[in-house]
Amino acid sequence: MPLGVLAIDKPEGIRSHPNQKKIDSLSLLRAYYQPRDECYYWKDPTGRSQRLYLLHRLDSPTSGIILMAKDVTIAKSIKSCFAEGKVKKTYHAIVSGFPKPTFGIWKDSIKKNTKDSFVRSNLTSDSSNIAISKYQVIGRIRRNRILTKLVLEPKTGKTHQLRLQCASHGFPILGDRTYGNFTINRWAKQMFKTNRLFLHSQKVEFQLKYKQKFYCFSAESQLPEDFTSLNS
Repeated sequence: MPLGVLAIDKPEGIRSHPNQKKIDSLSLLRAYYQPRDECYYWKDPTGRSQRLYLLHRLDSPTSGIILMAKDVTIAKSIKSCFAEGKVKKTYHAIVSGFPKPTFGIWKDSIKKNTKDSFVRSNLTSDSSNIAISKYQVIGRIRRNRILTKLVLEPKTGKTHQLRLQCASHGFPILGDRTYGNFTINRWAKQMFKTNRLFLHSQKVEFQLKYKQKFYCFSAESQLPEDFTSLNS
């Protein structure tokens, strides 16, 4: 794509950006990060300054596609697409329980709270913070407990939106240490020998008009082995 947009397949446990202004081995890139401009920066072997702009974020426990851009103007244009709900994001999740009906739309008021650098979102009565997500059941796994495979499409971009909505509607995502069911998480860790969050950013798509030309962008990631191994 001539726009200089990069899609990175982020492993679970890796941060979208460092929490402090220093190089962090557990962040997306081993480079310095500028929170104001939301970009990584470094100097290449020739001494030239380089930058990559973060276009959106994934929680550290969430794996999958995350986008970056080389140019600040392109970054601002694509961020506007995100803000206006013009980017289609598709996630896969494995949850406890079985939603009925098997497809629908969740609409909830969500508020982000930060205390002592710990971030958590909660349901609120404030109608100005509406979070909207589509969900669809695509399979069921029976292992002493009922687990369900979901496709999720967030139409808004609230902090921890999918994790909180799944939990608040009675279907916590497997392995969620903040909003999940801790008894089920312990059972899953023993049963499947993994402690990960079963939420994966599988696909990101958007269209953009830039300098009188239209561009279509799509990036897709395979489901991690942990997801597929639950079927066996």
